[in-house]
Amino acid sequence: MPRIYDYIQSGDFNAAIALLLANINTRAFSGGTLAAKATGDPDLKTTTTIYYAINGILGIKAATATIDISTLVTTVAMTAAGTWTQAAAKYAAYLLTWDGSAFDLLKGLDAASSVLALKGLPAPAANKCPVGMVVVTNTTNPFIFGTTNSDAAGVTFTCSDISQVVNGLGSWYADTIVQ
Repeated sequence: MPRIYDYIQSGDFNAAIALLLANINTRAFSGGTLAAKATGDPDLKTTTTIYYAINGILGIKAATATIDISTLVTTVAMTAAGTWTQAAAKYAAYLLTWDGSAFDLLKGLDAASSVLALKGLPAPAANKCPVGMVVVTNTTNPFIFGTTNSDAAGVTFTCSDISQVVNGLGSWYADTIVQ
C-alpha cells in the first residue's frame, strides 16, 4: 500500500505538512450516510447527522431528507467537466460539499471506468467541506444529475461518505483500490 510520503514531490515535507493541516481544518468527521433520495427521483439525501469543521470552526448538520440537485446544477463553471451532461457508456464522480449553510455538487470528468472517474474527482472549493461522493455508471443514455432519475435505465449510483478531499486524493484513492 502506498504511503503518503510516496506522493510528496521532491521530498518537500514542509509543503506537505502545510497542505495536510490546511485540509484538516475543513473536513467532515462523519459523512451523513449519503444516498439516492428515492425511486423515481433525481435528488440525494443524507440519513444521519454530519459533524464537520470549516476553517477550524466545528458544526453539526442534521440529516437532510431532500438535497435538491436541480438547484445545484447552476454551478456548471465549478465542475471539472465544464458540463453537467454525462455521456452514455461513461462513468463520472461527483463531489458533494457543505459550506455551513448550503450543499454544492461538483462533477468530475467523464471516464471509461469507475477507477478513472475517481481519479478525476474534483477538489472542493475554498470553505467547502466535502461530505460525500457519488460515482455514476451510465450505460444507456446521456445522464444529467438533478434531471435524470437515479434509477433510470442503465444508471447505477454508488454513494460514499467522505471526510476530506485533498487535491489529488482521487488519484491516490483510485490507485490504492486497484493495487
